[in-house]
Amino acid sequence: MAENQDQSLQQWRAPFPEPYAPEMMQPLQVSADRQDYLSMFLRRKWIMLGVLAIVFGFGMLYTLTQRPIYESSARLVVASNIGTGTVAENELPLLSDLRALTRSRSVDTQVEMISSPDLLNEAYESLAPTIRSEGFGETKLPDWSVKVEARKNTDVIVITGRAYTPTAAAALANTIANNYFKRDLARNSQAARQSRKYAGEQMEVVRKQLAEASADLAAYKRRTGMFAPDAQLAQAAEQRAQLALQLDAAKAQLAAEQRQVTALHRELSAEQQNVITNTTIAPNPQHDAIRQRIDSLISRRAELLQEYTPQSREIREIDERIKFEQQRLKQVDSTIVSAKVRARNPVWDNLMPTYANLMASFAADTARVRALQAALAEKQTEAQALPERERGLSERLQRVALLQRTYETLVTKYNSLLLAEQATLPTGMLVSSARAADEPAYPNYKTSGIMFLIIGILAAIAAALVADRADRHVHDEQSAEQMTHLPSLSVVPRADGYSPLLSSDGQADPAILESFRILRNSICLAGDQPRHNVIAVTSPGRQEGKSTTSINLAIAMAMEGKRVLLIDADMRRPSLHKLVGVSNESGLSTLLVGSSSLSEVIRLTNIENVECLPAGPPPPNAAELLNSDASRNLFRSIGNEYDVVVVDCPPSAGLSDVQVISTLVDGVLLVVSIDQTLKPQLDITIRALRRTGAPLLGIVLNRMRTRYWGYDYYSYCTAETDNGDSGSN
Repeated sequence: MAENQDQSLQQWRAPFPEPYAPEMMQPLQVSADRQDYLSMFLRRKWIMLGVLAIVFGFGMLYTLTQRPIYESSARLVVASNIGTGTVAENELPLLSDLRALTRSRSVDTQVEMISSPDLLNEAYESLAPTIRSEGFGETKLPDWSVKVEARKNTDVIVITGRAYTPTAAAALANTIANNYFKRDLARNSQAARQSRKYAGEQMEVVRKQLAEASADLAAYKRRTGMFAPDAQLAQAAEQRAQLALQLDAAKAQLAAEQRQVTALHRELSAEQQNVITNTTIAPNPQHDAIRQRIDSLISRRAELLQEYTPQSREIREIDERIKFEQQRLKQVDSTIVSAKVRARNPVWDNLMPTYANLMASFAADTARVRALQAALAEKQTEAQALPERERGLSERLQRVALLQRTYETLVTKYNSLLLAEQATLPTGMLVSSARAADEPAYPNYKTSGIMFLIIGILAAIAAALVADRADRHVHDEQSAEQMTHLPSLSVVPRADGYSPLLSSDGQADPAILESFRILRNSICLAGDQPRHNVIAVTSPGRQEGKSTTSINLAIAMAMEGKRVLLIDADMRRPSLHKLVGVSNESGLSTLLVGSSSLSEVIRLTNIENVECLPAGPPPPNAAELLNSDASRNLFRSIGNEYDVVVVDCPPSAGLSDVQVISTLVDGVLLVVSIDQTLKPQLDITIRALRRTGAPLLGIVLNRMRTRYWGYDYYSYCTAETDNGDSGSN
């Protein structure tokens, strides 16, 4: 009997491995994944719709309850000049420093000045109390109420005011712009006034010195009697005076340039020539390698747990290796900086030309000072050779001439500064003032609706994935095949509006009829006909359709003219006799205990070519009866008398009956009910049957919703039936 079972098992299983080889399934992987997600979304549609409605509803409710915020913008155009000028000839150093205060500033500098808290708070305090209370509702200016930014590649600055009322937003933006212009004008006027005041003070000092020098010259002339020196003496004095004047001007300009060079050098020292503009982050290959070794060790541990206990030496060794790799994983960063992109610093590039020009001017002026000093020293040497009286007169004439020229220069500068003070203007102008907006900028109902709709969809998808992950039922053919490692021999659709049982004349649900034709062909046409034809039908749990599948398989076999015996081996909860309409007073249980003969317990049914052996009265020791010699002899004898024997077995999970029956039959069909069979029960069933070497033929998927899965041949079969095809074999 064991040899026959091994041969039968090989014959039944031979046709199935090849079609399910990995290389044959590879092209359908993408389509199968899409179908899996589609079916999952259809199963969880109510959860997804509920989550979407909740997220979108709460989001829109939050949006509708938000207080509207209005925006208004004022635009300014400003004069920008980040260059540094040189000191003009004959200009006093302090005047150059004061003039720099009124020079145009960069756009970014003016943006920072407008954004200063003092200016913003001053503008806020100058608003009317009613505007502040209605537009902002706070005693201080809120941080979100002002935004100052410069338009790229332009000299335009945009001041944006935000408030709860359009009037307050416009008033805030306009007030900030006006206050900035007032401050800028006052700052420029103060610098011009200080320059004029300093020039006036220096002019008075030089005037007094000129008066003293003139008086000293007159006294010297009276004392020495030199009232008319020759032309050479006058010319020498004039030359020395010119050289001295030029030397003083050159020194002043050189000192001013020295201060500018020092200031620019500090700015350049604070900047870097190159800056990092982009950093590329890449995965750490060492981190990925350690992660792969950990995954491999975990997989190896799972395999070893099939043979060893968790306390065994092999398991402890692999646990130590996993722990070691995990500690290494914590020490290795998951990402590394693969590349840094450096670019020229625009601030550095802007300052360098000015610095270079200033250094060139500084070098030229240094050389000029040295040349003037040398020339003046030469003239003074020549003057020392003159008579003492002529030299004294020459010095006094030189001093008077120098002071006279200085005084005239200061008078001219004073008049120009006085004119500049009276004509002082701000460094910008208002292009467009802020106006009250008609519609609020926030909240944007359209944008918020789209955003919360997207968030709701993502949350709905996440909820569906979580719900599907927590669900332990079998929902599709692919997961059932992956769990059992068995082929799906047929897919039986849900009998919506039809009886789940077939009739011998073929008048039944066409889809169900066609599914059992496919099951029959999968069994009968899959290879050489086995010597024994006893087929057991079981399922992991109760009410999963194994009895209905047994009857329909028997009917499908009988429709080919085969003589079929239907055995109810579920002696604990017999139900087959009710479905076929026979008596259960005696049956398999009475036959195995010897109180009935085979001819007495076999019943004729109203299905052509189908006979039934009911379970009989429930015995107290069903498993022992099935494992008896009488049971083995029975299954051996009926296999020779009938073309096909279909055995309806009890559920497999938690019962030993099917393990016993699997050793008596030629093949076992496992019925998996879609959306009902639990994955843990299915796993327990497969493990139990394989431990006994059960000849598993494949699985039958029962109660499939065909409209979710696209079994087009069922619809084709239905269309044929509607057009007059009886559906007979």
